[in-house]
Amino acid sequence: MMDTTRLDGAIALVTGANGDIGSAVCTLLEARGATVLRSDLRAPEGVGDGFLPLDVTSEESWTRTLAAIESRHGALDILVNNAGIAPMERIDAMTLEDWRRCQQVNVEGVFLGLKLASALLARSGGRREGGAAIVNLCSGASDRPSAFSAAYCVSKAAARMLTRVAAVEFAALKHPIRVNSVHPGVVESAMMDDILATYSRITGGTPVETLRAASPLAIRWAASWNLSKWQRPWPSWHRQRPAMSTAMRCTWTADTPRRNRLRKKALSSSRLR
Repeated sequence: MMDTTRLDGAIALVTGANGDIGSAVCTLLEARGATVLRSDLRAPEGVGDGFLPLDVTSEESWTRTLAAIESRHGALDILVNNAGIAPMERIDAMTLEDWRRCQQVNVEGVFLGLKLASALLARSGGRREGGAAIVNLCSGASDRPSAFSAAYCVSKAAARMLTRVAAVEFAALKHPIRVNSVHPGVVESAMMDDILATYSRITGGTPVETLRAASPLAIRWAASWNLSKWQRPWPSWHRQRPAMSTAMRCTWTADTPRRNRLRKKALSSSRLR
């Protein structure tokens, strides 16, 4: 039986690759056969030629990175917009500078990736069975408010809608690009450690150990599934139509300390052909 999760020969760019989720996604994509180009503001120690410095808030940086990818590899089949920040503060205490920085990274970073990578992805997708694929790492916070996270929640809600708009727009333009989003809940990571510690400080000592977290390994599975060339939200009625553009919500929820489940709810889908 053919393994439909394989990504052999695919060229993938992952932003925010130094973080826990980004690193986990890169590892799984490599294990499934993709050539993974890791990107972040700074290269970690011991990284090889597969790293590209990228400031997702800079149009010039995106242009330079994509030009390097096309020059070296001639294609880009997968884009994972994972880079993000999560400033925590009371609304009446948050600075405008921190608010704007969060929107720049979490929203404008995704917008620039969609805008500037779409041409290369479309060309590459036309040569790849199932087309090219984009996954935007959003959050359960995109539709579930959390105290002291105004900037983050708003930015992820915007990224969620941007995903849905890109999905139907690329379909209308007949671009062979699927667009999906993954919405993790609480995930074990250095970022989450900072969030919980700040929450505890603001609230005067709420114990952070009462909040359960999922592993980044779970999130990477959701991202990888959406990148597979045979990904289908409704396999029963378009089994022969793999070239779809879809906005998919995948929320990881911790039901019990020992059992987790992945809830997938399709938000919109539009045929490319």
